[in-house]
Amino acid sequence: MHITRETKAISTILLIILLLCAIIGGALISYLWVMASFYAEPSITELAITNAEFPADHADYFNVAILNPSHSPSAANITQIYFTVEGDNKTYNVTDVSPDTYPITLEKGTQKTIKCTQNWGAYAGKTITVHVSATDASGAVRSFTTQFVGLSVQSYFNTTESIKYFNVSVTNDASSAINLTLTNVYFEYNAVTNTTIQLPKVIQTGETIDFQCFADWQDHPKPYVKVETSEGYAADVQENVSSSVNFLVTGVDFSETNSSEMNVTLFNGPESATLVDITDIELTFDNGTNYNITQNIVNQVIPYRLDKNTTATFMCNWTWAAYRDRNLTITAYTKQGFISSTGTAVTPKPLIFNVKDTHFDLTATEFFLLNVTNSPISQSSLNITEVKFNNNNVTVSPANQTIQPSTTAQLNCTFDWTNFRGTSANITAITQDGLNVSVSVTLPSINLTIMDLAVFDNSTLFPYVNITISNAAFSSQNATIKQIAFTVGNATDIINGTKPSLVPSGYVLTIGAAVTVACQWDWTLYHGYSLTVTVQTQEGASASQTIIIP
Repeated sequence: MHITRETKAISTILLIILLLCAIIGGALISYLWVMASFYAEPSITELAITNAEFPADHADYFNVAILNPSHSPSAANITQIYFTVEGDNKTYNVTDVSPDTYPITLEKGTQKTIKCTQNWGAYAGKTITVHVSATDASGAVRSFTTQFVGLSVQSYFNTTESIKYFNVSVTNDASSAINLTLTNVYFEYNAVTNTTIQLPKVIQTGETIDFQCFADWQDHPKPYVKVETSEGYAADVQENVSSSVNFLVTGVDFSETNSSEMNVTLFNGPESATLVDITDIELTFDNGTNYNITQNIVNQVIPYRLDKNTTATFMCNWTWAAYRDRNLTITAYTKQGFISSTGTAVTPKPLIFNVKDTHFDLTATEFFLLNVTNSPISQSSLNITEVKFNNNNVTVSPANQTIQPSTTAQLNCTFDWTNFRGTSANITAITQDGLNVSVSVTLPSINLTIMDLAVFDNSTLFPYVNITISNAAFSSQNATIKQIAFTVGNATDIINGTKPSLVPSGYVLTIGAAVTVACQWDWTLYHGYSLTVTVQTQEGASASQTIIIP
């Protein structure tokens, strides 16, 4: 076969074309293989947060948009959404979600916007990172910067002013993104409904509003105050305050001479937090009847300021004669809202009497004298029918004596008290109706006397007076003379005897003995004056004598 030159050329061209096709085909196959590998479906579903919205005017929730890409291998079940805040290591779980509830199914190739009802207002202006957790899928994380809104509150508690209300200042920061609307105020977690402003109240950006809240904060050492706005923001404060007082009724006394007069004594303790301004005094009888006696106070101006560690007595002209022998309580009230502890008393009985005086004489130990007084406020006469000495019966003279109101009678009581000298005795007077009054007395044991004759001598450099003192033979013990006093007019001089000396331990005067004490004293300055000499003993006995200075 004859191959021409043209045939060879064509064959060469065809060979070259075949080679080029082979090269191009191989490259195309490789490219297709690589592309096929690139578009292979992933083995794990990867969720993505595409957006989150933190509305400044609704800090009580935020919205988060979550995407499950179309190339995901499967749907995902979202099991938890939470957020964290820059500079804070806490985790804030979202438990209230809508429109679905956990677990939230997110098909592949779909996106859902979930409303998360969780307050984030305390972190307004900071970067908040949203976290999404799911089963059969990787979670998603994304950070967002919120707008700044600053709400703050201050509380002021003044015990001197009142414990029934406190002052509050609420501020919307000048840099806040929005105005705020104050809706709620809380004291110790309880809503305060009585304030000096009407709620809701708009607080402009940069504005501070001041108002009072009426709530009793006595005995709350660290009161907690919180405010809330309709936009979901809140602020709170807790102060250390002292709000306790020791305010007491320490005495209720009825006049012994006037049945329209009574005294009430009040005390504000040193540990109290404040002074108090007394505005009312009220008494309550045993049947529940109340009487405000403030307007009857005659010795103090109401309101009356009672400082700490101070006592005050209030005299009231209030006729209690018609309420004899009745139990009552007294309560005092203050401008600050403090209420005193109650004082209790019993109004006087219809018949009131007392033992005014007793007289025991060591020279006559077979009897003693008893002075009994029927009070001016008694409503009847008094008849003492019996007297007892340490529960021993005593013969009384005159017997069955009638004692009218405002009258004192002296009773002679026959009883040998010799063996009771120097001891304490209880003397009881008893009426025909069984009423009784007792008095405790210490019986004398020393009969000390000063002799009428005194010697005034100025023959020496220093004038002196000689005083003779005796301890009777019927005294039951020795007497230790401790002091001699000379009184002329309103002036009294304490004299130390020069012979014998009374300093430092006194002079012991034995039973039945007498001693003359030389007292250095310039009597020449008082010619013709009355001089009262009084001798005191260590045992409590005394004797006085008045003489004229020559």
